[in-house]
Amino acid sequence: MLPRGDDEIARTIAALHAESWRAAYRGLYSDRFLDTEVHDERRQFWASRVARLHRLDAELFLATLEGTPAGFACIESGPQCTHGAYIDNLHVLPAFQRVGIGVALVRAAAAWARLRGHPSIYLFVFEGNARARAFYSATGWREAGRDLHVMVTGESAPVLRMIKAI
Repeated sequence: MLPRGDDEIARTIAALHAESWRAAYRGLYSDRFLDTEVHDERRQFWASRVARLHRLDAELFLATLEGTPAGFACIESGPQCTHGAYIDNLHVLPAFQRVGIGVALVRAAAAWARLRGHPSIYLFVFEGNARARAFYSATGWREAGRDLHVMVTGESAPVLRMIKAI
């Protein structure tokens, strides 16, 4: 069953997000954080974030496969988005990767951005996330900058800004 209401949406997205981080961010975040804290941290984050999305020009896309949540994308538009519409999260659970869900989420986000007059979408990817970087390269994104990102645990890691013309 698909989530209904902000609380259920936040719980569903938080669970997807935490599990995606556990799979993709080993070596970037500590094992202790990923094994014991990430679910609570993401639940708190998304409870607040879903409530804030209503006040922004933003959208949350949930991908399901046979009724099972498989991935999500969150995109926003506005003056704070300096390189096009900003995808602040794009995650697909490992069991559902390589079946087109990531591509479908990017297409949905791009269509949403086009309706707002954006010529491009952008996001940040950890430089150390080789799998995600390979996906972006294979699907037409280009590297457009490098920065240092302060993670929720206070540690820092390099990120690449990726841009895709839409």
